[in-house]
Amino acid sequence: MKPLTNETPKPLLKVGGVTLLERHILRLYEAGFKDLVINVSHLADQIIDFISRLPYEVNISISREDEPLETAGGIVKALALLDDFPFLLINADIWTDFELEKVFSIEMTEDTLAHLFLVKNPPEHPRGDFELDNFLIRKIQYGPTLTYTGMGIYRPCLFSRYDESVGLLRPVLDSAIQEKQVTGQIFSGRWYDVGTPERLYALNDSLKNE
Repeated sequence: MKPLTNETPKPLLKVGGVTLLERHILRLYEAGFKDLVINVSHLADQIIDFISRLPYEVNISISREDEPLETAGGIVKALALLDDFPFLLINADIWTDFELEKVFSIEMTEDTLAHLFLVKNPPEHPRGDFELDNFLIRKIQYGPTLTYTGMGIYRPCLFSRYDESVGLLRPVLDSAIQEKQVTGQIFSGRWYDVGTPERLYALNDSLKNE
């Protein structure tokens, strides 16, 4: 996201006049979530200061990474701030109208370690990430494929055997997928990966026209 993130952390970039982070927090609050954990690293003080001024009645804990950790490493570090129940993970750099309150009605068996929300492959990611076979997530073999939204429900025990150096989330998921411990479902609403300045500008333009 450079040069936009040279002086502004990605979660504080704005879509429709609202930062990505505040929109996530507001929608989680409205859906009934009361306890949030937010990972911070790059320009962390800006994010912490921003959070301190928000008016929403939610408990926010900060997991600060002195050196930026990869996607799974950041979760491992944050485990100390979580309890033993499944938690919802949302990447900061997505925009969606997913109805977050529906998360509370999703049932996971004891053997299921993660439940992922998937979308049809966007133009910037035509190959996709996974296959879905009757709610069971599979590695790409024959197709068709779907793209992971950056939203999922995870059991903390999925990460309990790793340390902060584990790296990316994908290999952790792949290991659980191999054991048939990851389920998923398709989300057909609006979802955008705000991963480049061009996609950020395009999303802002589309919202202006609504």
